[in-house]
Amino acid sequence: FYRFPSPRMKKLYRYYIELGADAVVNHHQHCYSGYEFYNEKPIFYGLGNFCFDEAGNGNLWNEGFCVSISFVNDKIQTEMLPYSQCADKPQVDFYLSNDSRRIPFENNIKSINDVIANDEMLQKSFNEFASSKARFILSLYSSYHNRYLNAAMCRGLLPMPATDTELASILNYTNCESHRDVVVANLFAKINK
Repeated sequence: FYRFPSPRMKKLYRYYIELGADAVVNHHQHCYSGYEFYNEKPIFYGLGNFCFDEAGNGNLWNEGFCVSISFVNDKIQTEMLPYSQCADKPQVDFYLSNDSRRIPFENNIKSINDVIANDEMLQKSFNEFASSKARFILSLYSSYHNRYLNAAMCRGLLPMPATDTELASILNYTNCESHRDVVVANLFAKINK
């Protein structure tokens, strides 16, 4: 539910273009994001939900867009096709060119693109988002397995159960790709027993 790419994503997707990709289309965060052209090639950072049957979450959840990408005579042409989906019933309703909903959608995409284009603003936005999720993320590593105790810890009513040394160890195993690969393999093995 975050409208911007992380700085890591922006750097990685630009690297894909540098390696020869003609376009990059990211998708997963349940809300649409913006886009940019890097070395004259499109990077779309999020399309939003296409048909996710849950009403009542407002534009963040219920708006998105499809993207049409054409490769003609060594030129890349793109077109965004905005829509709303599953707001009242399970359906996708595209915004036609004369639809009044297109203007606020396009204005929002432009403001998102402005942040994506500015590395300092993008980093600041990501830092604020990450900070807003800190207690929840750190609760994943807590020993409070009772939902009431975990909720109390997330609200700051109970102390964090991990020491700074333990958190540094978790950071090391998360940050180092080699360690992370082993951690992920073991977690999958444990869950899929």
